[in-house]
Amino acid sequence: MDVYTGLWTAEERGITRDQKSCYVIHTDVYTATIDSSGALSSLVIEGSEFIAPPTPILTNKVLRPATGLFALPTIGGFHPAGLTGVRAQHDNVINCQGAGWTLDYTFSPDTIDFTYEGAPEGGRGFTSGYPAADLMLSLAHDLDRACDPENQGELGWPVQRKFEPGNYALLAKNGAGFVAENASALRTVGDAGCIPTAPHRLDLLVFDTSEKGTAPLHRRLKLFRKADLAHSVTLKIQSPSRQNLFSGTDNVVFAVQVHSLYGRQLNGTVEWR
Repeated sequence: MDVYTGLWTAEERGITRDQKSCYVIHTDVYTATIDSSGALSSLVIEGSEFIAPPTPILTNKVLRPATGLFALPTIGGFHPAGLTGVRAQHDNVINCQGAGWTLDYTFSPDTIDFTYEGAPEGGRGFTSGYPAADLMLSLAHDLDRACDPENQGELGWPVQRKFEPGNYALLAKNGAGFVAENASALRTVGDAGCIPTAPHRLDLLVFDTSEKGTAPLHRRLKLFRKADLAHSVTLKIQSPSRQNLFSGTDNVVFAVQVHSLYGRQLNGTVEWR
């Protein structure tokens, strides 16, 4: 059943609703699924899945699912608080609710925006100052790389090095991926006692803030089938020494350093005319 096609061309498709009451968002770049609880249960780009399946978490002897998107309240322990349902859908916006919090998805041809507020399950709110509740995306375990193309460079996968908040790029082996703008952390939780099913691990993209306020928070994913080469490579050219430049030879040697941020290798030439 077609729900919305007004924003996109026929080739870019739109939003439909399946027999399980899931919203399926089709664009020329990605296919996303919002399940009946309101969780982002699938995000496929160029055939690669970026969201992990629901993972049971044992907290205080009770199993709770860590879905593709959930909140983490500050009420002690690893206590995932999922959304509980879809309130409404209007054009390209899907409004969802949880216990004590709300989240709106806005879908565009190559972006997904999250607008959220509240205090999940009676804990501290998202904008109540440190420590605040976190918004989490549970990522697929078999992704290829994480990096910060603008500042920190390669982060690896799963991320095990120190890092700062930034605009993180998450990539699959085929080069597809997305940039999470204004993300706070990439967190790996590995505990067989807490996560009873293999591989006993969660790979989490974390959004939070230590600032206080009352306005809703906004975060964005920018999605791509292939990384933009203009933002993938840095090129540093070191001027030769004066002795080399004025040595009486027709050949001048420049030291050139190429740093690939998204790809593993580069093939090509550097040429001046």
